[in-house]
Amino acid sequence: MKKNQQIEALTVTLNDFSGGEADLPLTKMSAKFATKMVNVYPTMTGGIGFVPGYARVNQIRSNEAFQSGHVYIKADGTKIVLVAGGGKIYRANGTTLVSIKTGLNAGAIVRFITANDYCIMLNGVDAPMKYDGTTVTTLGGTPPATAFKGVYHKGRVWMIERTNKMLASYSGLNAIEDYTTAHNAGYIDFRYVLKTGDELTDIESYVDLIVFYFKNHVVVYSGNTPTDYGDFQIVIQLEGAGAFTDTVKATGLDHLFLSQIGARSLKQVINTGANPEQLISKNIFQRLSGAISSNPNGPFGSAHFQRLGWFMVLIGDEIWCYAYNRGAWFRIIGADALGMFSDSDGSSVYFCGRGYLYKFDQGWTFDGAPMWREWDMGWLKFFKNEERGFPKILQIYATPSQPITVSVGTRFDLNAGTPDSFQSFMLDMAPSLMDETVPDIWENCFYMDSEEYAPERLPLFGGGSMMQLCFTCQDTAGPCEINSLKIQFTPGGD
Repeated sequence: MKKNQQIEALTVTLNDFSGGEADLPLTKMSAKFATKMVNVYPTMTGGIGFVPGYARVNQIRSNEAFQSGHVYIKADGTKIVLVAGGGKIYRANGTTLVSIKTGLNAGAIVRFITANDYCIMLNGVDAPMKYDGTTVTTLGGTPPATAFKGVYHKGRVWMIERTNKMLASYSGLNAIEDYTTAHNAGYIDFRYVLKTGDELTDIESYVDLIVFYFKNHVVVYSGNTPTDYGDFQIVIQLEGAGAFTDTVKATGLDHLFLSQIGARSLKQVINTGANPEQLISKNIFQRLSGAISSNPNGPFGSAHFQRLGWFMVLIGDEIWCYAYNRGAWFRIIGADALGMFSDSDGSSVYFCGRGYLYKFDQGWTFDGAPMWREWDMGWLKFFKNEERGFPKILQIYATPSQPITVSVGTRFDLNAGTPDSFQSFMLDMAPSLMDETVPDIWENCFYMDSEEYAPERLPLFGGGSMMQLCFTCQDTAGPCEINSLKIQFTPGGD
């Protein structure tokens, strides 16, 4: 370049951030992906939105650490929210929790089945119970004494138990307290179904099929009368794919679940087998499998947040979220969550905390505490030939609902000896034309509902062949979405 020759500025526009968090090779990761997404998520428009917060249901702290819960929907449509922990089961009544059962094993997790207008409650230690919305009583008949998990499918209650881990018992048709009537109730012993030993971990309905999940197998049956071999038959039996207890969640016409090496889709497993390449967590394989290895015994939990299309799974103290409409992952960190559950229709999600039951999608804080939000973008290469670029201006297009303080940092060349540079700025709505006096005439009526957003322009410093932008925020405001970024830069000099 000749001396005193003017360097022409170049511009790159980024408006697709739909890839989510990934652990792909950094040098091959486009700005579509992120190296970290904490308490933010890829929106349906391809932007980055703030994850909503939660608020406590009970205003008075309980002495129990809650681990599980259930939304029990009666035949008349009444919804009863239940939460359990520390040997007790509570019913939410407005802003208070009312005890409906005490004296249970304090270390056992209670799980629930809605069946025939009753809520059946199991914990693998105490005798199975039933609740009609008023009274808790012992479940009649002779259900498995150590049943800990089950499902109501086509008029039958199915249960799996702690002691005989290859057995699935079923009730009589439309008879939730009959487990012995010949040719109507009984059990399946999977020692005579599987080629190798295993352990039943979950059981769920799938459309008109019933799915048995093991640690290393998935078995799908059709039909409704297990004693009629012409009716009740195996549709598919897979080895090499299994699920952890409490991680299987129905999302419309699919099941998403957590396996030993990552997250899977039942539809994909049925169509392609147990191929690890078909994991829905393949873009984040190392991180998710590492979280599983670090928490082999959980706690685990799962929920379906249908409003935004999320499969949410608790691993230890982090909630890993999969936006299935985008195929993208992100994380919720810092929440008080020992378990989680959702409505059967996915309309509401609840977190089980230490003394509190929380309802998710309430405000923009964790029960009043600011949420730490971080979005570290993928690395952006200025030129294919490794030529250096020097960014000058960052223009941010965002749609906040109120003033929100955000920080942005720049990193260059995979942090190779270059210090990070951070600066804070305010995202806010632009002044509306209605803030000025406007004559009350028909031509100005379209201003009445206007929402105007001015781009935020920031100076950038430093340079290199690759750049990463890192956005952070710790505020109590929301919602907010970053829609697009425009970076102006100049190519390297002499």
